[in-house]
Amino acid sequence: MNLFHEYQTLARSPTLSRQNLERLAEIVEIASSDEELFSALMDFEYLSAQEDGLLTELNRQQYIEQQTQLSQRMEADLVIRSANHRQRNFDAEIVPK
Repeated sequence: MNLFHEYQTLARSPTLSRQNLERLAEIVEIASSDEELFSALMDFEYLSAQEDGLLTELNRQQYIEQQTQLSQRMEADLVIRSANHRQRNFDAEIVPK
């Protein structure tokens, strides 16, 4: 099962075990560095909220703005994690074991 379908299945479940909650978090983490998956998950969440009556047209613009902000934060987080990873690799090369 691909990650998007796995996320859909888990997200639609009326109850989740701790293991399934952790798996959802793992998929979201993977999506933070996979723009296509991230976009698919955001679309799924938006449509699910709309189907459940949680969003109205008045909420649509706010949702789009929040999605944009979240995307920007995730991109910034990815840059920071990448820089930290490079720094750890650099430090490991300098400091002999």
